[in-house]
Amino acid sequence: MEEYDYAFVEEIPTYKSTFDNVTKDSGYSDYSYCDKFMDQSNHPDDYKNICIFLFKGLMYIHNNKKNAIPEGGTENLTKKNCQYLIYRLNHELRNIKEHPCNTSIFIQKVNSYISNLSSEYNICENEIKELGSIVFNNIEVLNVLYKHLNNYIYGSFKKHEERCNCAKKCAELYDNLLPHCYLYKSTFCNALIKFGNRYNQYLAGEDKCPELKKCLYFPQTENRNSEFTPLGEWLRSKTGKTKRTSYDEDEESYQVASGAFQSKETNPRRIGYRIAYN
Repeated sequence: MEEYDYAFVEEIPTYKSTFDNVTKDSGYSDYSYCDKFMDQSNHPDDYKNICIFLFKGLMYIHNNKKNAIPEGGTENLTKKNCQYLIYRLNHELRNIKEHPCNTSIFIQKVNSYISNLSSEYNICENEIKELGSIVFNNIEVLNVLYKHLNNYIYGSFKKHEERCNCAKKCAELYDNLLPHCYLYKSTFCNALIKFGNRYNQYLAGEDKCPELKKCLYFPQTENRNSEFTPLGEWLRSKTGKTKRTSYDEDEESYQVASGAFQSKETNPRRIGYRIAYN
């Protein structure tokens, strides 16, 4: 089974906003690499913008790492930036309908070309690869889950029923994905469980959506015939309190300042969240 670190997915709206701005920044204006690289392609115009986006992104990540304060996990931040950049590269390549290029061939050419350039363009050398269909689809579906949840939390609606529908979509999609995790243990399932915990914390105090599921369940892969115990009780027995979690911004559906996700915390009411055990 393909393993992948999905930790960056919940922050995709933040990365999207950042890299959209990088793409528009005229300060990153050296397109000569793309001109030379695209000369080798059959349909260069279809891929030039993608190439420019990639090289601008690599330069941004390099400069961001160089200027970052050493404390606070610089390597992890660089990895997440690279993961988003390569996910978006794969996404853009998959969306080209006319003159489609094999993604793996395009990325092979990119890697071959970058290896001869200065070191700043090698900042994501471990991440520049074609994402397999399983990993790519997992990223997409996790992103959809977080978009629905973020819409529920921060969206502006004329009717509360519309807000309720956002959370309902979360629960329905989560329940459709969950059976896979009763059979297999994977990093995707870990990411799914992390999302479920986030959902449970935000929905704990919901009292205006009477038919809405307030608690998503977590699988125990070692035993299919699992029982469930309230997660809130389990956490209190281990730590004495329920942890608070920060919120990461959503894209397009609402506006949040670029640094806000680090300062906005939930304050969930106590609830019997459930976790599987043998």
